[in-house]
Amino acid sequence: MYNTHLDHMSEVARTNGIQLILDRIRTMNSRDGIPAILTGDFNCGPSSDVIEILTQAGLCDTYGEDKDVGCTWHDFKGGDMGEPIDYIFVTPDIQVNSINIDRSMYNGRYPSDHYPVVASVRL
Repeated sequence: MYNTHLDHMSEVARTNGIQLILDRIRTMNSRDGIPAILTGDFNCGPSSDVIEILTQAGLCDTYGEDKDVGCTWHDFKGGDMGEPIDYIFVTPDIQVNSINIDRSMYNGRYPSDHYPVVASVRL
């Protein structure tokens, strides 16, 4: 299980950060055959270099082919217009059963400026 919060300003920092994470995942997976789940705030949209790097490396985006899932960052204002910047990626040996962005309010307020992304997976 890996979790990250990539830089919100520098594309170079995001690219370098994801390369470091991928190196760690590859090392663990090739050495021990351990499946991996990568979650986090990637601070980039579905068409970014970071997402391309992950899919080229063979990781599976739990959003699947649905790239129109709506925003995951909402600045405590709610809504769903926009693109996700929060993701869950898995190695191919993990089955994704479902994916959901929880846009619920609690006691009339959002608990975070990001919506939780929730996936049901099977190892």
